[in-house]
Amino acid sequence: MSHHIDKTQDKRWFCAEDASDAHVFGVAILGSVLDTGQSELEVFLTEDELEIYVDAELGEDAYKEAVETGSDSFVGISGKYPMPSFRHIPQ
Repeated sequence: MSHHIDKTQDKRWFCAEDASDAHVFGVAILGSVLDTGQSELEVFLTEDELEIYVDAELGEDAYKEAVETGSDSFVGISGKYPMPSFRHIPQ
């Protein structure tokens, strides 16, 4: 399994999981590269696909809750849910 999203890849939404079952998920901005040493990296074409996967793995509404509360588990910007104004978005 690949642990990489390159800068031109269409599937930009991702969920990475390490050996301790910790999940980090979100979107890699077009033109950027994502490399991870995590044991699993699942990639998705849309935010909806990612949300379905995250909710199946972590429980109902886990994705929405992570985005809306500013959880460190979510990386990037959601097009579906409001994010807290205090959240730092890496450039």
